[in-house]
Amino acid sequence: MAGLRAVSLRSLGVGRLLVLAAGGVLALYAAAFSFAIIFSGQQPFVTMAIVPWHSTAPTDVADKLMVAVAQEKFREAGGRDAELAARMTALLSRVGPSLPAEKAAPIRKLALDGLSQSALNSAALRQLAFLEKDEIKRKRLLDLALQVSRRDVLAGVQSAEMKFLDNRPDAGLADLDRALTVSVKADDLVLPIILQASSDPQARAQIKRRVARNPLWIERLVRYGIDNPAFAPRVADIVSAIPARSTARAPGYGQQLIDILVGAREYRAAFEVYDVYSPARQAVAHIGRGAFRPIDWQLTDNYDAGGRELSEREADIFASPGRQGEVARILMRSPPGNYRFALRVRDVESAEGRLTFNMLCLQGKQESQGASLSLPLRQGRLRFDYRVPTTGCSYQWLILGVGAELDSAAALLDSFSLSREPAPAAAPGN
Repeated sequence: MAGLRAVSLRSLGVGRLLVLAAGGVLALYAAAFSFAIIFSGQQPFVTMAIVPWHSTAPTDVADKLMVAVAQEKFREAGGRDAELAARMTALLSRVGPSLPAEKAAPIRKLALDGLSQSALNSAALRQLAFLEKDEIKRKRLLDLALQVSRRDVLAGVQSAEMKFLDNRPDAGLADLDRALTVSVKADDLVLPIILQASSDPQARAQIKRRVARNPLWIERLVRYGIDNPAFAPRVADIVSAIPARSTARAPGYGQQLIDILVGAREYRAAFEVYDVYSPARQAVAHIGRGAFRPIDWQLTDNYDAGGRELSEREADIFASPGRQGEVARILMRSPPGNYRFALRVRDVESAEGRLTFNMLCLQGKQESQGASLSLPLRQGRLRFDYRVPTTGCSYQWLILGVGAELDSAAALLDSFSLSREPAPAAAPGN
C-alpha cells in the first residue's frame, strides 16, 4: 500500500509539473501575443512571426517596404532634379509601377495577405494601387481605399499625386493637407512632394494660399527644408506666405535657412528668406549685432586676424605681426552703378597696418574679383570707391581685411556708410 501511495504522489508531482510548464508556455505566448498586438504598427515583422493571422501586420510590413523604396527615390531626386520638379512628378505614382519584380513581389503578396484577412483593408488596396501600372485601375483602387478610410494617409498621398499629374494642384494639395494634419508619420513622403511642386508657378500659388492659413504642418515643412538642404530653395519660394504669428517665423529658422542657402550660393533664395525673417532692412551702417549673417555683417575672429563687435556700429579689429586676414564681410544685392564705402578708423595701434577692401561679383555659382583696394589704418577716414557692372554681378561680397607688418595692428572701426555715386561725367567731345 505504501508503494502505491509513493507512485501516486510521484505521478501527481509530474502532472503538476506538466500543468505548470504548460501554464508557463501559455503565459509566455500570451505575453508575446500582447506585445505583438500592442506594437503591431512599430514591429510588424515581430507581430507576423507571432500572430501570422493578424489582420494588419502584413500591410504594416508592406508599408515599410513601400516607404523604403519611395524614400530611396526621394534621395536620388534630392530636390535638384529639374525635370522631376518642373513636372511635379508624383514619385510614389512612378516608383511602384517601375519597381523590379524582386522588390514588387513581396509588397504584392503582403497586400493580398492583408486583403484576405479583411476585404475592408484600405492599406492593402492602396498598396496594390502603388504597384498598378494601369492608371485607371490605380485610380479605382485608390478611390476604394479612401472610401474605406478617409484617414489613410498613404492613400491620400497617392491620390494627391494623381491629381497633380492631372493638372489639378489645388485638389492634390487638399489631399496632402489632410494627410499632414492627420499624422506626422508621412512627413518624409508628403513634404518633398509639396516642395517639389512649389517649383511650378501654378502649384506654388496654391501652396502659398494654404500656407497663408498657417496650417499645422508649416513649421514641419520649414524644418524639413533645413534638415534636407537640397530642398531649402523650395522652402524659400513660399516663406513670404507664412503669417507673422506662425511659429515657423521664429528667427532661428530664418538664420539656418540663410546659412544653408548662402553656402549653396543660392543668393536669390537667401534674400527671399531675409526679407521675410529680418525685422529691418539691410543696414551696412550696423556692423554689430546683426541677426541674419552674412546678409547682415559677419565678423571673423581667427588667430592671425579678426574682428569683434563692440556695439551696433563699432568693431575692434586686429592682426598679429606679419599676418593678414579677413575681419568682416557682408552679402549685398546692389544694382549696377558706382558706389562709395566709407568708415572711420580710430585708436590705431600700428604704424604700418593697413585695411583692405575687396568686392567680389556673384552670378549664379560663379564668383569673380571686382575692386581690390588697400589703405593705411593711420589715415583715419577711409573711402573705398568701386563699381558694380551691368552684367555678371547680381550679388556682391564686400569683404574687409586687416594686415600688419613687423608689429601687430589694432584699431576701432565705426561710422560705416555706403552710398551710390553719380556716374563720372563724359569727357568733352565724347
